Amino acid sequence: MKIMKKFLMIYISKNKVFGGSGFNLLILTFINITTLFVTQKSLLANELLLNMADKKKEEITPFIDDQYQTIDTQEFNFSEYEKLFLSQNPSEVENSIPPDLRVNPNPLELPTTPQEVETVTIPLSLEDAIAVAKGNSQQLKIAKINLEKSQAVLDEARAALFPTLSAAVTASRREEASQGLSTEASEQDTENQIAQLESSIPAIENQLDQIDSVLEQLNPADPTVIPTIVSLLIERNNVEQNLLNAQSSLESSREALRDIKNYAGTFIDGTVSLNYNIYSPGRQATINSASEQVLINQLEVQRIENELVLNVTLAYYDLQQADQEVKINQSDVTNRQIRLEGLQLQLEAQLATRVDLLNAQVELDNSIQNLRNSQTVQQTSQRNLARLLNLPPTVTPSASDAIAMSDLWESSLEESIIMAYKNRVELQQKLAQRKSFEAQREIALAQVRPTLALFANYQMLQSYTDDPRINSLTDGNFSTGYSFGLQLNWNFFDGGAANARARQADADIARTDQEYSQEADSIRFQVERAYLQLPSQIENIDTAKQAVNRAQEAVEAAQIRFSAGVTTQTEVLDAQTRLVQAQNNLLNAVLGYNRAKAELQRAVKN
Repeated sequence: MKIMKKFLMIYISKNKVFGGSGFNLLILTFINITTLFVTQKSLLANELLLNMADKKKEEITPFIDDQYQTIDTQEFNFSEYEKLFLSQNPSEVENSIPPDLRVNPNPLELPTTPQEVETVTIPLSLEDAIAVAKGNSQQLKIAKINLEKSQAVLDEARAALFPTLSAAVTASRREEASQGLSTEASEQDTENQIAQLESSIPAIENQLDQIDSVLEQLNPADPTVIPTIVSLLIERNNVEQNLLNAQSSLESSREALRDIKNYAGTFIDGTVSLNYNIYSPGRQATINSASEQVLINQLEVQRIENELVLNVTLAYYDLQQADQEVKINQSDVTNRQIRLEGLQLQLEAQLATRVDLLNAQVELDNSIQNLRNSQTVQQTSQRNLARLLNLPPTVTPSASDAIAMSDLWESSLEESIIMAYKNRVELQQKLAQRKSFEAQREIALAQVRPTLALFANYQMLQSYTDDPRINSLTDGNFSTGYSFGLQLNWNFFDGGAANARARQADADIARTDQEYSQEADSIRFQVERAYLQLPSQIENIDTAKQAVNRAQEAVEAAQIRFSAGVTTQTEVLDAQTRLVQAQNNLLNAVLGYNRAKAELQRAVKN
């Protein structure tokens, strides 16, 4: 087409006298009409913006470089998918993510080479993007970890409902220092006793010798000495017995001295203890506080998940808008390039002015800058979506869904507000926090209330000694004992600390009441702000649709008028600029409605 156009322009410039200016004007008109036909490949795409007869479901087909086609995609149902996804097991959700989109399981590992951050583009639908975000989001994982921690805290609090049973066994080997001192004293006493015995035995032996000497001098035949002999024999028998006793005591003392030693011993002590708090005023309050904290964290997981769905949805719409703006600007650049080529040929035929050519070049330069800026916004939107999805550093997402207007919101504003009050987890969190503070108040007051506990102990002791004189297995070195009873504790005065902590909890309760009211006002405003945008965006869609239709007709009319020589190129350029603006307005209106619908769903539903 460009070759035929150039050939005709050269033919006219070389044959000006043939046919006159009227014939040349006719040929130029044919050329510009042909140019309009060429531009239809981009203008046809605008018809998508005009075919929105049904406000409940409308699609904007992308601009395509070589041909125009309509992509029939099934509309994405946000609320139904959210319910389906929330019912799935987290591990199943994570396993459903394609391996290329799963985040590194080691959060401490970062890329170290440029090759590790080179990206490839992977198209994602909105449904896929939400699923990937729920599986990869660090914030959601942190919330689930906090939930697991709070559940462990609750289990710890519930453990106080049961008795505690413990066993302790102690095995030791000891050589007592005090026993060593006693052994040294016994050795000294025994040595003194041996010394006394050793000194007394010679005296006894001497006495015995003296008696024997006297008996030898007496004549047993003499009747007068018989009593003396009998007396001496009795005395000798007593002395001899004393000698034997002294010798026996000496031998025993020497043996005892050899056995006196500080022997070490081995002791095994075992104890079994049972304890149970029969009455503990703060036990149930502690369980209630931990239970409410579990509920708070469960609701926090839902809240973060809802926020994540909204943020991903808005980021996906931003990417869709950036993609469409790139296509609109690319189409605008293509159209202006075609017109600039036509003006150059007309200038050669002296049918256009230098000013027209310069204006067209300036407008083309502006369009090229707009295209570059929109491409930058597109890349930024892609990386923002990748950040929300926590994608691997080698993946850049692109939007695969066609732009479609969401379903109409069927509830009234008043119904939406009441629905939000019933469904929003933030209000439920405030109520759970209030109950938690009430439990903390009871915990504080429990510090000055009595507690009653049951205890029971059973003890076993087995000892072994190195003393060879003692048989540890048969001499009864094993003993047992037990004890049980009740223990009452009552810290009835603590200087007012418990009451002070209770007043702190009362202040937290009062603050939570105000925060509940504040949160309710904020939720209502969120609903109203999103709801009030819907009618205006619908009207903007209708208005923008008409504006695109009129702008397209204006471009065609201005081109024909310029070809007929009744207007300037400026009118054509202005018409093209208004067409691009109308296309962007329609795009903003459709995506603006989708954003408001997504925000309203977030404001109303879980």
